[in-house]
Parts: sequence; structure tokens; C-alpha cells
Amino acid sequence: MVKHLTPINEITLHYKRPKFHQMPRINSSTDSLDYLYHIINKEQLDLKEKCWVVLMTLDHKLLGISEVFSGSVTSSQINVREILQLALLTNAIKIIVIHNHPSGNLRPSPRDLNSTRELIRIGKLMQVILLDHLIISSESVVSLKEIMKF
Repeated sequence: MVKHLTPINEITLHYKRPKFHQMPRINSSTDSLDYLYHIINKEQLDLKEKCWVVLMTLDHKLLGISEVFSGSVTSSQINVREILQLALLTNAIKIIVIHNHPSGNLRPSPRDLNSTRELIRIGKLMQVILLDHLIISSESVVSLKEIMKF
């Protein structure tokens, strides 16, 4: 008796890293903001929450920045799985997560703190290092690394 096989999809990944000598070096968390501000509209920081991940090599060379979520005026879901998936797909070793608070209140929410803890914990298992999690507004910035002492 011949079995009928279900077709199986082949998965193909494509990735081309930037040319090594053209990759800028990120020396601090605030350096990553300079590059983020080149690709976003700063005038829209007070409209709705968004989350970005800055992807880097072991020696802090910038692989790229990706918007991983766009939320509402009051919330943005930091998707730990999606952030770490991007890191793995781009061979990033170090990451910085940045999200904005349109209200201007830069106090981290319990969800912000929990997401940061999860990124640290699961990132360690996957050999991806969270260097910082920044909360920004049109006026200022707060580092969760400084608050949480990680």
C-alpha cells in the first residue's frame, strides 16, 4: 500500500549583513538613540507607543535597527520572542531595546520591568545580551539598566 505524503514546505532564510567596515560602532546606549533618530520621525514620539530593537555584533558594530511593535497611546507590547528571533536571524550578540512613552511619563511600568527581566533571562539562554532597555519621550530618556542595575 502506498502512503500519500503531505507536501512539506522548505524553509529558506536570507540574510546579508552590512559590510563590516561600514558598520558604525555603538559605544553607549545613547549612541543607539542617535541612529534611531535618523530612521524615525521624532515628531511622532508623542502619538503612540512603539518599540525598536538595536541589533549589534559582539564588538558593538551596528547590524541594524528594527521596529518590532507599534501600539496605542497607552501601551506597547514588548514581544520578547520577536526581539530574540530578530537577534538570532541577524546573528546579533548584543541588543538594546527602546520604546517610547507618549505621555512623557518615563517611569517604567510593571510590564516594562517584567519584559526586561524576560529579555535578560531568555537572552542568556540564547546567548543574546541585553545591554539596555531605554524608555524615551520627545523630551528625555530613562535607562532601565540604571534603574534595575543589570
